[in-house]
Amino acid sequence: QLRSAELALEQGLQDKSFITDPVALFEIRIQLAAVVQQSIALELEASGGGAYLQQYNQHFYRRLLESVFVPVLTPSLLQLQSAVQDSRS
Repeated sequence: QLRSAELALEQGLQDKSFITDPVALFEIRIQLAAVVQQSIALELEASGGGAYLQQYNQHFYRRLLESVFVPVLTPSLLQLQSAVQDSRS
Protein backbone atom coordinates (compact mmCIF):
# COMPACT_ATOMS: atom_id res chain seq x y z
CA GLN A 1 0.00 0.00 0.00
CA LEU A 2 2.80 2.38 0.87
CA ARG A 3 4.66 1.74 -2.38
CA SER A 4 1.45 2.13 -4.36
CA ALA A 5 0.79 5.50 -2.73
CA GLU A 6 4.39 6.58 -3.33
CA LEU A 7 4.17 5.68 -7.01
CA ALA A 8 0.84 7.48 -7.40
CA LEU A 9 2.27 10.56 -5.70
CA GLU A 10 5.38 10.54 -7.89
CA GLN A 11 3.27 10.12 -11.03
CA GLY A 12 0.90 12.93 -10.09
CA LEU A 13 3.78 15.27 -9.37
CA GLN A 14 5.56 14.42 -12.59
CA ASP A 15 2.57 14.76 -14.89
CA LYS A 16 1.11 17.65 -12.85
CA SER A 17 -2.27 15.92 -12.80
CA PHE A 18 -2.94 17.14 -9.25
CA ILE A 19 -3.44 20.63 -10.66
CA THR A 20 -6.54 19.54 -12.55
CA ASP A 21 -7.48 16.68 -10.20
CA PRO A 22 -6.68 17.62 -6.60
CA VAL A 23 -9.05 14.92 -5.36
CA ALA A 24 -6.50 12.31 -6.50
CA LEU A 25 -3.98 13.92 -4.16
CA PHE A 26 -6.53 13.91 -1.33
CA GLU A 27 -7.09 10.20 -1.88
CA ILE A 28 -3.35 9.54 -1.64
CA ARG A 29 -3.16 11.50 1.61
CA ILE A 30 -6.07 9.47 3.01
CA GLN A 31 -4.37 6.25 1.91
CA LEU A 32 -1.08 7.26 3.56
CA ALA A 33 -2.85 8.08 6.83
CA ALA A 34 -4.39 4.60 6.77
CA VAL A 35 -0.94 3.06 6.22
CA VAL A 36 0.37 4.95 9.26
CA GLN A 37 -2.46 3.66 11.44
CA GLN A 38 -2.04 0.09 10.18
CA SER A 39 1.70 0.22 10.83
CA ILE A 40 1.23 1.41 14.40
CA ALA A 41 -1.39 -1.27 15.03
CA LEU A 42 0.89 -4.00 13.67
CA GLU A 43 3.81 -2.81 15.76
CA LEU A 44 1.60 -2.73 18.86
CA GLU A 45 0.41 -6.28 18.17
CA ALA A 46 3.97 -7.48 17.78
CA SER A 47 5.22 -5.66 20.88
CA GLY A 48 2.29 -6.26 23.21
CA GLY A 49 1.16 -3.89 25.94
CA GLY A 50 4.74 -3.11 26.89
CA ALA A 51 4.91 -0.90 23.82
CA TYR A 52 2.89 1.71 25.72
CA LEU A 53 5.46 1.91 28.49
CA GLN A 54 7.60 4.84 27.51
CA GLN A 55 10.56 3.67 29.58
CA TYR A 56 10.74 0.32 27.72
CA ASN A 57 9.96 1.30 24.17
CA GLN A 58 10.67 4.96 23.55
CA HIS A 59 10.75 4.57 19.79
CA PHE A 60 7.25 3.07 19.57
CA TYR A 61 5.89 5.63 22.00
CA ARG A 62 7.28 8.46 19.84
CA ARG A 63 5.82 6.93 16.67
CA LEU A 64 2.48 6.47 18.42
CA LEU A 65 2.37 10.12 19.46
CA GLU A 66 3.36 11.25 15.96
CA SER A 67 0.76 9.02 14.34
CA VAL A 68 -2.15 10.59 16.23
CA PHE A 69 -1.43 13.92 14.57
CA VAL A 70 -1.62 12.58 11.00
CA PRO A 71 -5.46 12.64 10.79
CA VAL A 72 -5.68 16.19 12.16
CA LEU A 73 -3.06 17.88 9.99
CA THR A 74 -4.47 20.72 7.95
CA PRO A 75 -6.50 19.85 6.00
CA SER A 76 -7.77 17.13 8.29
CA LEU A 77 -8.72 13.68 7.07
CA LEU A 78 -12.35 14.55 7.68
CA GLN A 79 -12.05 17.58 5.40
CA LEU A 80 -10.27 15.51 2.74
CA GLN A 81 -12.86 12.74 2.91
CA SER A 82 -15.65 15.32 2.61
CA ALA A 83 -13.99 16.85 -0.46
CA VAL A 84 -13.60 13.43 -2.07
CA GLN A 85 -17.21 12.55 -1.33
CA ASP A 86 -18.44 15.92 -2.66
CA SER A 87 -16.50 15.40 -5.88
CA ARG A 88 -18.19 12.04 -6.42
CA SER A 89 -21.74 13.37 -5.99
